[in-house]
Amino acid sequence: MHGVPFTVKDCVDTEGVVTTRGSKLFEDHVPETDATVVRRLKDAGGIFIAKSNMPEFALWWETDNLVYGRTENPWMIGRTPGGSSGGEAAAVASGMSPLGIGSDVGGSIREPANYCGIVGLKATHGRIPLTGHWPTPCFALCM
Repeated sequence: MHGVPFTVKDCVDTEGVVTTRGSKLFEDHVPETDATVVRRLKDAGGIFIAKSNMPEFALWWETDNLVYGRTENPWMIGRTPGGSSGGEAAAVASGMSPLGIGSDVGGSIREPANYCGIVGLKATHGRIPLTGHWPTPCFALCM
């Protein structure tokens, strides 16, 4: 991963960088530590470049919120890139970032990737630690 730039969905903590979770309630929230997935990428030489937009609390099928507004599909302006990782899909599809870290409980990586004409991978549950992801997915609480 040495030298590979990456973007991170706005519900994944990034040390010293505003993480709004797509909500006005958290528009000034600055985490003190990185989420485990962010820390691991940085430790492997990845270069964090930006946060990506998402719906409020990652709970909608389109990427729009009161903090940053609506994200457009880069191939069809006026159409959605989907949600809740639609900001990541739009960033990767448009060439803004070669790699994006999203989250997916019910299709939130796979559907936006499909809408934007790229590949989205959902890792097996437990493969990527959820520490520093908000909200904590319900399956993580049940294990």
